[in-house]
Amino acid sequence: MTRYLTGMGLFASLWGCSSPYDVVCTLIAVPGIEVLVRDSASGSFASNGATATAVEGSFTDTNGFPETFTQPETPIGLAYEREGTYAVTVTKASYKAWTTSGVRVTRDVCHVRTVTLTALLQH
Repeated sequence: MTRYLTGMGLFASLWGCSSPYDVVCTLIAVPGIEVLVRDSASGSFASNGATATAVEGSFTDTNGFPETFTQPETPIGLAYEREGTYAVTVTKASYKAWTTSGVRVTRDVCHVRTVTLTALLQH
């Protein structure tokens, strides 16, 4: 049985499960991977102008921010609601590409469990 609850802008789904407790799941899309982008020399955030790509088999997800983005501390979200094992690459002009592999995203009853990575970009 699924019921949709609305009120005060919150949308939730009430799922019956095999436990004695009901689980309330939000209807938001959760990223499987979040990448915090930092300059390796200064440690400062550098998401503005960066692009991140997650690849698993034939699946590819790319996301990023324009150079004019004013909140460089914001992580780049990838692989929304998709579990799997990914290779992740971050690129940004005047920096070397940053890559890691074997990033495993799992899920719980409602959503994926977000894996947070920090890409330390080098000039």
